[in-house]
Amino acid sequence: MNTCSNIINVVRQPCFSKTLALPAIPSLSSFQRCSSSCNKKRKALIFLPPAFEEIEVVTPADVLRRGGVEVTIAGLEGKKAMHGLNCVEIKPDKDLDDICDDFDALILTGDDKASNALCGCKRVEKLLKKQEKECKIIAAICSAPTVLMNFGIAKKKCLTSHPDHEEKIRKCGDYKYKCADVVVDDFLITAKGEAQALQWALTILMHLTDERNACCIAKTMLVK
Repeated sequence: MNTCSNIINVVRQPCFSKTLALPAIPSLSSFQRCSSSCNKKRKALIFLPPAFEEIEVVTPADVLRRGGVEVTIAGLEGKKAMHGLNCVEIKPDKDLDDICDDFDALILTGDDKASNALCGCKRVEKLLKKQEKECKIIAAICSAPTVLMNFGIAKKKCLTSHPDHEEKIRKCGDYKYKCADVVVDDFLITAKGEAQALQWALTILMHLTDERNACCIAKTMLVK
């Protein structure tokens, strides 16, 4: 089976109507068709809260940069270096309060403490609501979909999360919960957790650029 069919095995939603050569990959919706045919460099912002889950930060940052995306890691506590759950230190590129650019993708990573910090940040809420209004990519993994729930972002969309948060999201009633590793619904890209970080990152890359680029990066990383 094709490498991309294996790694980017996402849930196909009705909004993806166009058939692609690789059936396991959803077609591109209108909000991000320009991709590689456009000279504009795509930009992504990864939020870095305290107590972050390291693999969920580093994986999308690495994969997207390999794929030619300009990635900014923005710290909720300024530009100081922070330790994640497993004592891996990451220094943000910028203080979140200094962010004034528009981004093609906003990326939220997980762990409960990190998600609580994101929920308590008005700047995060403002950026997410602007992103939703403009129908630009919002990606969330592990516990981070509960941040979207907290702010009322992407209601009625299909999503997934870490199993520990499934009941809470289902009870909320604002989302269509899917028990899948990675779920794409229009501008929303969600994933279960650490084990799905690479699959999630490649899916984000595909939607920011194109299918060919994501497949190329997957192959160079020896993804099977």
